[in-house]
Amino acid sequence: MAYPLPFSEDVRDATQEICNVAMGVAGEALAEFSGVFVELPIPKIRFVDPAGVADALVGLRDGGKISGVIREVTLGQSFHYALVAITEEGLMDLAQQRDCPIDSADQAQTLIQELAEVITGHCLPALAEQLELDNLAMAPVELIDHNCPLEQFAIAQISEHSKLLAVEINYHLEGHPFNCDLVLLLPETHIPRWIERVEALL
Repeated sequence: MAYPLPFSEDVRDATQEICNVAMGVAGEALAEFSGVFVELPIPKIRFVDPAGVADALVGLRDGGKISGVIREVTLGQSFHYALVAITEEGLMDLAQQRDCPIDSADQAQTLIQELAEVITGHCLPALAEQLELDNLAMAPVELIDHNCPLEQFAIAQISEHSKLLAVEINYHLEGHPFNCDLVLLLPETHIPRWIERVEALL
């Protein structure tokens, strides 16, 4: 379920712009990783409960089964999750672009984790730079699910939180079926720190 955003329109616009810059940095890294130009739509911002996180994967809604990984992130005084999810067709396309055929579940999971490292490893430092924060810590990438229908996609790590701010960043390779989402998830209890940091930049 989605709820009204817990901050002003100015904070929303600034959040979108900060994430837009960071996603562009990751998009350049993804283009180098895949060898294909990356299309970047405007980030989407939602305030959801844990069950609504799958609904925040707007860019993957018609893509069939998906696979995903999650990474715990400490940014400043705030705790975040970085979720990377990709459609099965997108993963096969990426494997073709990388010239690394997938013959087993282990190979598929390795490629998903490499993809997540590229995206989060560039987007999150760029996000920290935008927020003028120098204490970024990222845990290892952790697999959530492989080849799972979107409606069954559940993330145990976030189940303890009542609500989360979800910023969806969709990555699409131009002229290809590759379709991937990075969703930054900020638990409700850490949102006041985010607002304070963003308002300091306005």
